[in-house]
Amino acid sequence: KDWHGRPDQGAGEEWMTRDKTGDRLLMYYVDHSRIDGRGVQICLAQASVRSGPPLPGAWTKYRGGEFSEPGLGGFDDPVMSAIDKGADATFPHVTWLPALNRYLMVFNVNVWREYTDNPEAPAPHVSGIYFAVSDDGIDWSEPVQAITALSIVFPHQPVAWHPTLILDDDGLEGWLVYSYTPR
Repeated sequence: KDWHGRPDQGAGEEWMTRDKTGDRLLMYYVDHSRIDGRGVQICLAQASVRSGPPLPGAWTKYRGGEFSEPGLGGFDDPVMSAIDKGADATFPHVTWLPALNRYLMVFNVNVWREYTDNPEAPAPHVSGIYFAVSDDGIDWSEPVQAITALSIVFPHQPVAWHPTLILDDDGLEGWLVYSYTPR
């Protein structure tokens, strides 16, 4: 990595789940490379679990409509982006909902222009926790905002981040659990 570059580089904030068939592990992660001006976005890698736990070299990244790039050092395409909002997409948590036959992603959208020390500035209105659904875990619906707050700690501002969805046994109800501070 670039020792003189940004403090957040590479891949992080990962979340792993089995796919709907149970044959693969899906690893959603946040790419901080900012290549091609795409900002910080959520990407996806997969590995088969048919023959046991996957070793590091067994992972492939999603790129160009398929899992074609090596997990170690390969390139990727975002599966969830907030670039249209002038923002980053971070902290993904993906759950398979058998009752709805869909994946549900909860994640943060972080708009840096909403950070300010000015007490007269308007409160954040785009940053916060969002939901989206998908049939395949790759193509997602338009995200819907659930909670409005900054997504990265900033002095004297409300922060809501690291969302997780915990479902009841029936998979139709549950809790959205997240970290929050009013200051």
